[in-house]
Amino acid sequence: MIPIDPTLPLPGNHPTVSIRWSAAVVAVVTVMGLSPDPVAAVLAASLVFGTYATHTYVRTRLARRRTDRPVTTRIDLAGPVAAPDHDAASPSAECRDAMVGLLCVTAYAATCVVLSRVIPGDGVAGRALAGAAPLVGGYAVLQAMPALPLEGGRLFRAFAWSVTGSRPGSARAADRYAGWIATAMILTGVWCLPLDAPRPYIGLALTATGWHLAVTSAWSRRQIVWQHRSQSILLSRYVPGLVLPPEASLAQAARLVLEFRVPVLVIATDGSVPGVITRQTLREHPRADWARIPLGRAMVPIGSLPALPVEETVTTAATLLRDTGQSILVVYSGGHPRAAVTLAQLVETLPI
Repeated sequence: MIPIDPTLPLPGNHPTVSIRWSAAVVAVVTVMGLSPDPVAAVLAASLVFGTYATHTYVRTRLARRRTDRPVTTRIDLAGPVAAPDHDAASPSAECRDAMVGLLCVTAYAATCVVLSRVIPGDGVAGRALAGAAPLVGGYAVLQAMPALPLEGGRLFRAFAWSVTGSRPGSARAADRYAGWIATAMILTGVWCLPLDAPRPYIGLALTATGWHLAVTSAWSRRQIVWQHRSQSILLSRYVPGLVLPPEASLAQAARLVLEFRVPVLVIATDGSVPGVITRQTLREHPRADWARIPLGRAMVPIGSLPALPVEETVTTAATLLRDTGQSILVVYSGGHPRAAVTLAQLVETLPI
């Protein structure tokens, strides 16, 4: 089982950009090993990260063609992953986007390799290109491999999708290839660690890259499968929800919220629903006072929350929550609220 590779927000709490821990590790190792000459190292790092930045821009522009909402970009060693709300519409669209991204990276790598052969290696520019060319070329080779979320993996997925007609099945097939490639990278990297220099440096980079690729591929597969299934699953799946009267204590609601990890509707005796109790509600009150606080005093007013009928899909609900910046949605049936669901429920509880 591959360990979890946490995603870290970039400085400044930018809401749409994050970086994985393993990507940060390999970035540091890469910069440290580029060149003993500080000036050449800076130039080489600029070329390497320029390749990545160009690829990020291209992938993000392609993703924005499928959505008018902000695109979340996660900085990965396997390539910048732009995560729009919806998957590619067809195998041809997936293939076209992957080809554009792969051609972009290949052209950049070819340029660096050619310049490294033309410019003499005794100058600063030559030393910078000598350090950057293998890394840029290696990035292009990595992108050509048939594993998600690499461009080669997207091409393989587009082919499997067109042959089988199964969008989630094609994602699972590409994820399996990624697992094999990641395993080979990790084993090779571990084997290189005790050897003579510079192989331990290469081994560390390979191990972290393989670890990262396995986690990122699994994340991509889950996202694609969720996007496909959420378009056909209705909110009636979450009805009925948990309900308590306004006179019940916050301690009673806490047991339900913490055990089932879902919000609790507060329904009065006349059938009206004055509010909702969430995990955030519990955090706002001292635990010692939970038994003495009635829900009527602690609840979140239901009028401040977005709402949808049970006939709507999970895709519609998740999009509404993200657009409004809310984390809780009230589900109605027959004009009456029947459940409260969170964005985490919508994303995590579908069968994958």
